[in-house]
Amino acid sequence: ILMIEVPDPGSWARRVLGPLWMPWFQPQHLHLVSVENLQRLLEERGLEPLDWERQKAHVASDMVFATWSLLRRIAPVPGLPWRPRPSLLARGWHALVWTLGVVLLVAAVFGDKATAGLVARSGGANAYRVTARKR
Repeated sequence: ILMIEVPDPGSWARRVLGPLWMPWFQPQHLHLVSVENLQRLLEERGLEPLDWERQKAHVASDMVFATWSLLRRIAPVPGLPWRPRPSLLARGWHALVWTLGVVLLVAAVFGDKATAGLVARSGGANAYRVTARKR
């Protein structure tokens, strides 16, 4: 028996959030496999998919991560070793954006929690899980 759970590149969140969608966060996911491609790969290797799940595999974090990613784009973390030395203005901008951004992050947490069941039941889950066995 083999169980695989991966982000779903066919999800509504990927289409709506684009580059702010969590699985694009590198280097965690270098390749995303669609349901159709994974089914083909399993069958080519002599595995029979027994069950496909989307609802139970959904991870309610799309809004939080997209908000966090957006805030990082607006105000990157100053003082990272590979970046130029930040000015006082850059440090102040970062502090202001992230202080105000906390409100957005809290709202995103509640938004993710409030919509998790609806998103998963409507087929919009951001991940899928397959259980397969050798034929």
